[in-house]
Amino acid sequence: MKSTFRTSDITLATFLKVSGIELLSVSPVGRVKSSFVFQNTNKRQTLGLDFFNHRERVDPLEFVSVLKSLRGFTNEMKSNHDMRVNHAEPDRTG
Repeated sequence: MKSTFRTSDITLATFLKVSGIELLSVSPVGRVKSSFVFQNTNKRQTLGLDFFNHRERVDPLEFVSVLKSLRGFTNEMKSNHDMRVNHAEPDRTG
């Protein structure tokens, strides 16, 4: 078993984080998506299956709170990345 699990599904990432799986890193993937890397454990594997089979429940208010936090974090990260990329390009106006 790999030591990490990666997903670009923000709802699955939110569910895993709310369920107590450690989020190790987040990185942008293109302009829209992000990649979420979690510690991979037997519990994570079970939770992943339970999530897709609708067998697991979490507190809805906590889920929404974490989802908003992850979205805000990824949007901020992408914005900072875009700023760095734009500043790295040479000025071609002449």
